[in-house]
Parts: sequence; C-alpha cells; structure tokens
Amino acid sequence: MASFAHIDQTPFTERERSLIRVGLNLVMAWHVVWAANNSFGRISPEMLAGAAQVYAHASWLARTGFALGLIGLALQAHRTRRLPSIRVLTPWIALHVWYLAMASDFSALLVAQLGHSLQYLVFPLRLEMNREPTDSTRGWLKPIASLATWTIIGIAVFEGAEPVFNAGYYLGGGTGQFPAVMSTALITCIGIHHYFIDGALYKLRNPEVRRALFAHLPRR
Repeated sequence: MASFAHIDQTPFTERERSLIRVGLNLVMAWHVVWAANNSFGRISPEMLAGAAQVYAHASWLARTGFALGLIGLALQAHRTRRLPSIRVLTPWIALHVWYLAMASDFSALLVAQLGHSLQYLVFPLRLEMNREPTDSTRGWLKPIASLATWTIIGIAVFEGAEPVFNAGYYLGGGTGQFPAVMSTALITCIGIHHYFIDGALYKLRNPEVRRALFAHLPRR
C-alpha cells in the first residue's frame, strides 16, 4: 500500500500510516487467536477449550482493525481530494476478504496463502526488472523466466517435503503412519522465515530498498 501510494505521489502521512498499521496489527492479533483455536485440538488438546473461549470473544479485534484502516484511508482521501487508487486499496481489501473467508471456512487458508504469495510477487519481479535493461525483449523476459523457475522449484520443495520425511522416518526405523505434524512444522517454519525475510527486504524506510524498488521512476 505504501509503495503504490508513493508511486501515485500520494504518500500516507504519519497519522494515516499509523491508523492503517494499528488496524492491520489488530487483525494479525485476531489471526493468532484464530490459529490457536484451529490448531490446539491437534497439538495441545487440553488448551482447546480455553482457546475456543478466547476466540469466541475476539471478533472485535478484526472489526476494530477494519474500522481503523478505513479511517486512515478516508483521511488520505479527504487530504488529497481523491480516492486511493485501486492498487493501493486492493491489498487492504484482499486481506480482510481473506480473513473473512477463513473465519467462515478453515480451508480458505489455502486460498489466502496462495493469494498472498501471488500478490507479493510484484515486489521481487519489479526489483529484477529494475536490474535489467528494459529496452529489449530479453530485459523483460529474464526476470520473468527467473521468477517462473523459482516458483516451480518452490512447488517441488513443498510437494516433495512429506515424501522425503516419510522416507527418512522409515529408514530411521519408524513404524506406522508418519506423523503429519512434522511436515506441517517444516512448512510452518518456512512460512515464518518468509515473514521475517519479507519484513527485512521490503522496508521502505531503508534507502537502499527505496532506490532499488523505485529505480524505474523519474527522479523528483
């Protein structure tokens, strides 16, 4: 949101940014409670009743987060005398739609994860394009080919994780069904790593990140 607002020459003020950020943090808090309610039954059954009770009273977090974000966007629209562009609004709307779907059906988590991953690809793709000359077909094709290659490798790693763990489990003397929680834990660790790496790589407060991400824009 901040990146596209910058490109649109309508950057958020500190107050607008704070409202949107606090709103997103509240939604993240709801996500944590939601995750506990949906996972404790498998990893800590004795805590499930408490998690369910907390979750039953946690919906205000998401509603308040949505309201604060809406206020931040409304303040920006009032200040600039125009609505935020669709590319600024899309990530914010998508996030709340994903969480609404997840609250209704646990299986929507997969759709949310895939949607988030596809949405985030615009950042590494733009960085790669800015490193290559764009006055030729090769300049555009190289980062796209690189992105496609890494996507295929990622699919192979995730799809192949459980069979590899299964093989190691049985070779190590394991019997019976391989505990799915182990492969789930691996994928979860990769997701957590992805979260923190993204937080380090794409901070607009970092001058180097700004230069690399906005290198295609005319200097102002």
